[in-house]
Amino acid sequence: MHDSAYRIGELVMRTYSDLPNAKILEVGSLNVNGCLRDAATSTTHYVGLDLEAGPSVDFVITPGHDFPVEDDSFDLVIASSVFEHDPRFWDTFVRMCRAARAGGHIYVNAPSNGNVHRYPMDCWRFYPDAGLALVEHARSEGLEIDLVESFIGNRHSDVWNDFVAIFRKGPSADPLNTDFVYHRYPSLNARTWQSRAVYNESESTEDMTLIDGLRRQLESLSAQGPNYGSEMQRLTEMEQHNSRITVDNEYLVGQVATLESNLRQRQEEIEQAWARTDELATERDALKLRIDELQVAQERLETRLVESDGWVFKLSGERRSLEDRLAAVQSELERARRSITGMNVLSDHKQQLLLKHREDLKVLLEQKVALHHEVEMLVERLEERELATRDMASLRSDALEYHAKAAKALEQLDIMRAENKQQARALRALEAQAAQKERELGWTRRVYQLLEKSASGWKGVLPPRMRRQRLARMLERNGLFDGDAYLAKYTDVAEAGVDPLRHYILHGMAEGRFTGSQA
Repeated sequence: MHDSAYRIGELVMRTYSDLPNAKILEVGSLNVNGCLRDAATSTTHYVGLDLEAGPSVDFVITPGHDFPVEDDSFDLVIASSVFEHDPRFWDTFVRMCRAARAGGHIYVNAPSNGNVHRYPMDCWRFYPDAGLALVEHARSEGLEIDLVESFIGNRHSDVWNDFVAIFRKGPSADPLNTDFVYHRYPSLNARTWQSRAVYNESESTEDMTLIDGLRRQLESLSAQGPNYGSEMQRLTEMEQHNSRITVDNEYLVGQVATLESNLRQRQEEIEQAWARTDELATERDALKLRIDELQVAQERLETRLVESDGWVFKLSGERRSLEDRLAAVQSELERARRSITGMNVLSDHKQQLLLKHREDLKVLLEQKVALHHEVEMLVERLEERELATRDMASLRSDALEYHAKAAKALEQLDIMRAENKQQARALRALEAQAAQKERELGWTRRVYQLLEKSASGWKGVLPPRMRRQRLARMLERNGLFDGDAYLAKYTDVAEAGVDPLRHYILHGMAEGRFTGSQA
């Protein structure tokens, strides 16, 4: 990375983000003679993408494919010294805009002149109106993008002039930035969102201006005749001296800008520290001793933090699919719970009916005993009054009437017994259904626990196919489901080419099919 690109990039990062707390995504982050990650702080959440693995690269991407990060999630998205090598930089710009959050910024730095430098190709150079063209293309893709500022930076210590553009993604109610970077870096053809005017406008590039100046100096020297050689040597020495002065001045300007930025940050820290001076006075000495220990620990943690950030963003890409699967399992669990609750209510109603019938049966049995007692009494009376024909006829009539009542009571008792048997069979059927639903619910809970276990830790970042294979082995090992046996038993599922576990959860369980491990 050449000097001017680094200096401008550092100013942009400090101006357009809360650097210690920012989430920054860099496209083309491979460290080649320095990178912008060096300008970030230890607490900056920094993610780097590039076409090949190497220093400062967290994810390797494929040209033309989406970025492996969440959309609408970054405060600042950067591409510095990248677009000149990108055959379709306009598509890359759209992906960068999608990765930025609403109110976040997109920063592009590309050469506006310079030598051919193939890495692996050198395709483009950018002129002052390139930022307007990028905004128009992004809006044609349905994105709300505003150009905050753009300019052509002066060369620093080499031959490069940088085209610089900073954009903001909407919609956002926050005011647009007015602390423009072009105020703190020598530049030409600067434009901002505040006006259509172009500041320090120049139709000539810095290269053309230098060439015209040298041409006029040569013409002046040629007109001097014999003194041309000595004047030429003197002019060359002056140019070298002026060049050194210019380089030194530009270096000092960049240093002053950096120091100003650092000074503002330090002033804010000092003001906060003075506000807490009374509280921190007793802790100051202890903190000084802890600083050395924490600095050593910080170096170790920074390395681990970069690695963990990579894992976090890789896992976030798979979070939605896991949440969808979890929602499906939870929906199935809820349906099973409602079904079991309904069965429990029905079972309670049946039990109440059964208790009522049992009480009625008890009353009838008591009536039967009473009737039998009355019949026995009547028989005794008949034996005592055999000689009394008139009384005997009356007693016989009473006995027959009581017998008829007893027979009717016995008949009702037999009917009640038959009804109780039928209700008992229905109750056993409902209890069997409830037990089956309970087993299905237990099976679903165990599968859900295994799903959570398989999605935890590093296992959750495996490719979908490997996760499904691993889950199938876990289910078979725990005796919950054997996919091969299920397909062998139910050929209609195998012919349809449906995943056996998915078919069993969505259809097979309700149809009463057995899991492969139970078949």
